[in-house]
Amino acid sequence: MCLPKQFVDSHQIVKYKFEKVFPSKKNKVMLVYTEDFLGKSNRFVLKYKNRGIQKENNILIKLYRNGFNVPKVYYHNDQMLLMEYLPANTLLETILDFERKSYKVDDERVIKITYNFLAWLDQFYNFTGLTLQDCNLRNFLVSNNDIYGVDFEDCAKGKREEDLARISAFILLYSPEYTDWKVKFSNLFLDTATKEFNLDKDRLIFERSKQVKAIKRRRMKKSKAIINNETQK
Repeated sequence: MCLPKQFVDSHQIVKYKFEKVFPSKKNKVMLVYTEDFLGKSNRFVLKYKNRGIQKENNILIKLYRNGFNVPKVYYHNDQMLLMEYLPANTLLETILDFERKSYKVDDERVIKITYNFLAWLDQFYNFTGLTLQDCNLRNFLVSNNDIYGVDFEDCAKGKREEDLARISAFILLYSPEYTDWKVKFSNLFLDTATKEFNLDKDRLIFERSKQVKAIKRRRMKKSKAIINNETQK
């Protein structure tokens, strides 16, 4: 894969290499190292996909111009985005690290991340009128306790309760599933969301149960497809 000539020329790049492939189920996402003619180095994130690139580009630009914590887009075409690289841990890595270090869920650091995440979501919902749909915690970064959103290809009209329930369900189902810590943190997330968004807690708990079942069905379907592919070889 080559970088587009327009991007290379505009950044006066004389040398580049693909340093890393980020985990992604739907797209190719890579870290690109570049050097310009003065020897100055930089890094960008390249996202290559077959659908929704214009939609995601428009959302990212709109959010960035209005002060949201999202990466800056430097270039896009019909299949590619080249964005600012944010050297930070994902929200998932941060939360799993809290669990590994045995932080209590009412620890100040855990609560701060939870509130900052919900504050970011609240601003997003109010500003765009959209929901994320894809609520995987790998789609968020944490830098100095600030939350950054990085994936918007599946955004659509919907109810924020469903998004919040999906997030809570994902928390429970990251490996290892249903640990005591994850159950407590998932409940903390729902409790805080209930208060911050003035939502019905019983409805959120019901939605979380639905989302857990939906995620498990998708995983089961994927596992069966992988097994079928292996047996056909």
